[in-house]
Amino acid sequence: MKAKSLILFVIVLNLFTLNFSYARIDSLMKLGGNLIMLHKYNDAANVFGEVLAKDPDHPDALFNKSLCHFYVYEYDSALVLLNHLEKVTLNIPDVFNLRGMTYVYLKDTTKAMADFNKAIQIDKKFSEAYANRGALLNDQGKTEQAYKDLSYALSFDSSNAKLLLEHGKAAYKMGKYSESIRDYTLLLSQGSASGELFQRRGDAFYKNKNYVEAIDDYSKVLYINPLDLVILNNRAFAYESIGDSSQAKVDRQMIQEILYAQSLSVDSTKFALYSTPDSIFTIMLPINFNQFIKTDKDSTIAYYMVDPVNTDNFRIGMKIIVNKYEGIRSNTASSEDMLEDWRQKRDAIMLTDVFRNDILTRRSKLYRDYPSYLTQIIFQKDVKSEPVMRFEYAIAYGMHLVEIYINFPFSMYSYYNQIFEKSLDSFNIKTLGLF
Repeated sequence: MKAKSLILFVIVLNLFTLNFSYARIDSLMKLGGNLIMLHKYNDAANVFGEVLAKDPDHPDALFNKSLCHFYVYEYDSALVLLNHLEKVTLNIPDVFNLRGMTYVYLKDTTKAMADFNKAIQIDKKFSEAYANRGALLNDQGKTEQAYKDLSYALSFDSSNAKLLLEHGKAAYKMGKYSESIRDYTLLLSQGSASGELFQRRGDAFYKNKNYVEAIDDYSKVLYINPLDLVILNNRAFAYESIGDSSQAKVDRQMIQEILYAQSLSVDSTKFALYSTPDSIFTIMLPINFNQFIKTDKDSTIAYYMVDPVNTDNFRIGMKIIVNKYEGIRSNTASSEDMLEDWRQKRDAIMLTDVFRNDILTRRSKLYRDYPSYLTQIIFQKDVKSEPVMRFEYAIAYGMHLVEIYINFPFSMYSYYNQIFEKSLDSFNIKTLGLF
């Protein structure tokens, strides 16, 4: 009787242990899935590794761990797991598709194509595998084959993003520009907006002689990256195609300025020390800047410009305004409050009918230990005008407010951004009492 009871106890214990083990694996699999959704791929791989330590042939753990390695560019590790997974599963198309993608990144296109073919052989409507095979065919210059493949896949999955992208590429190469435009337009309608998509559609519009639409798409790309030389050149050709040679000239002038700015060296630039007649402050600027001063009892305004024409409208330059006793006039309780009042007034300025007036950065740029704000803005009056970089820097110096405004064309960003940062670092208040 005791022996029977002992045997029964052992059986129950084994069943309990087995159930506990299954419950633990299920819990780990859920945790790993959640970590993947949070893009914590290394943590997820470790969790799936715990599952594989208990069950080395667990198919979902093998696949998910290989996926994690793939996402963090550990393609060799992903390949080892996928090769093992192929042996423990039978004809799972996702396994071959993922291994095909792994081979693509390992630059073994022969094995990649074999795996995509296998995935499609197993599931003849596996759109992801068709998209990957089409992308590979596009890269190999087999455009007609890619186009045929991708067109078939779109017949049963017309909204797949990668299918549309690759089909758009193939259609463009084959001169089917209307189809390419349709593909990219559908992609954009799905919320896949990017500079690359607007550029591709713009190119298709241009080839299809839809020049106005091409200009619009190129302008969208330049909104994202105003310094894109290729797009500026493409837009110049599009402007010429509609007879707007003056605007084409503006774009080509921007290209020349971008290249010129890239050729300049801040380290080779000669600086000079500039000061106001009453020596309120000093600042270092390139020696080719010209200085103009306006003073009254409450303020001093200094202009520094490369090409002075109109002090109210300068293309490359700096304006420094020293507002004496601004805190008293504005009845603010502290220098911090005065600075915050200035910031709110600047933010409240409403610019209507402008193409863009975007704050790129806002940070505290300390002048000694005084409160300060430095805001960097990209401004563009309309789609045809050149984008301008603006700095707005304010220092609450006791109850005095010092404002520094900087303008330069965005095409010269690579040079003048460093120049003016260096100038701001050199700014020094000399004879202004704190009060």
